[in-house]
Amino acid sequence: MLNSKLKAFALMMIAIALILTGVMLGSKTAIAEAPEELPCEDYFDIRSYAKCRVNEHWDNQWAFFDKIIHKESGWNYRAKNPRSSATGLPQAMLSLHDVPEDYLTNPQTQVDWAISYITDTYGSPKAAWSFHLKNNWY
Repeated sequence: MLNSKLKAFALMMIAIALILTGVMLGSKTAIAEAPEELPCEDYFDIRSYAKCRVNEHWDNQWAFFDKIIHKESGWNYRAKNPRSSATGLPQAMLSLHDVPEDYLTNPQTQVDWAISYITDTYGSPKAAWSFHLKNNWY
């Protein structure tokens, strides 16, 4: 394990050296292009997927979206409110909202639903968070 970490570190240092050499020499061929962003669907971690999707819809809104989901469910896509029918990451009220068929089992669907709900109801996560602070729900 240590050996693989050392190899990865060495490769990273070589890449940095090549980039710096190219910058100092003015060589465009020595500078590697930055890798393209992954499509949101390729992120397996739900918070990374959510951040990608939020950034597709709004500028500078991730912190507000993150606060809402953290407050509502602690990023637990199986969260259920024992006092209502609210469930999932955004705590959708299943009795009041039309949710996709795979809503309960798919955290990506929950993120997409939350983005749609926030857009339709508040316009942005910042506005939804502001409402939440005043009312303790959104």
